[in-house]
Amino acid sequence: MPSSDEVKQSITNWCSSDDDLEITSDRFEPGTDFAFGLKSGTLSSSPVDLVVLQDAGADRVTIRRTLTLSGDNVSAANQLIASRPGSVTAAVERSGGDTSVVAQTYVYLDGLSKHTFVQAVAELARTSTLLDAISPEVASTDDDTVLADMPDDGTTTDTVSDTVAAAAADDGSAAAAATAGAGAVALDVTGGPTPVTPVVADPVPQVVVPQPVPTPTAIPTPVPLPQPSFTPQPAQPVMAQPAYTPQPMQQPYPQQQRSAQLEQQSRHAHGLTAAQSFWYVLSCIPFGAGYFAKIPAKKAMADFGLATLTGAEAFWYILECLPFGAGYFAKLSTAKALSELDQFRRR
Repeated sequence: MPSSDEVKQSITNWCSSDDDLEITSDRFEPGTDFAFGLKSGTLSSSPVDLVVLQDAGADRVTIRRTLTLSGDNVSAANQLIASRPGSVTAAVERSGGDTSVVAQTYVYLDGLSKHTFVQAVAELARTSTLLDAISPEVASTDDDTVLADMPDDGTTTDTVSDTVAAAAADDGSAAAAATAGAGAVALDVTGGPTPVTPVVADPVPQVVVPQPVPTPTAIPTPVPLPQPSFTPQPAQPVMAQPAYTPQPMQQPYPQQQRSAQLEQQSRHAHGLTAAQSFWYVLSCIPFGAGYFAKIPAKKAMADFGLATLTGAEAFWYILECLPFGAGYFAKLSTAKALSELDQFRRR
């Protein structure tokens, strides 16, 4: 898991390479490894100020936005948060006459990358913009409004006599005036009763009661995910592996065969037998005859690198060569026999 310094450095590099994000300043918050301000949407007309922090020892990075809505908008804010993606949560509560909202989202460290961080910032910034768009409820119109043309007695129609009198004043008709004075019945010239046509009253005007304007509900708009900046590379063809062909066993060289034979023969040489040791000691009794007879043969073996003369043996060999090269001529027979061995034949 990366350390808090590595996480902060990575986020700083991502924000520096993104024109739409800007780190404002470091913040001090108790119980956090780091905290700093982040402005999202710097290319738009209404950027959003966020806070990025990591709690001490936490395995996630928190992105937070705190805002205050005027009026009682707890229900509208909760409804908006419920319509947003599940990674965005909020604590909504009434604060005096206003509404306090703390919205936040998380990015866990094991999946932290530039893509997941920028996506989380975009989701929270979009949610904050929708919360800022919530307006207080419009107040209802006063229900006690009185029409200016309504009479003092509360009636809304004129009487029949008033209507007929107005008609008589306009026409100058005596019959209309008489009808107004008589009330319901008038006499014609012949003296017979003449029914009076009733006057239809004007329709009652309708009183329009204003209805309260409903609170607008913000409609969430899906935010497109940021596209990856890399271009997928086409798959490389897999080269067929050549079939394994076992190699024939190599026969040993003649020199190796001779070495093997010599090694096998050398296993049988383990030194003198008990009888040979007895007779050698016995031959050395008459003035070291057996010892002096061995020196020329050992000198021949030393010449072929098979043995090494001691200091005493080298001295006695030189002394044996003084009487007309007796030691040298005694060595020749053994040297000839050794030269016929396989390992010395081609030298």
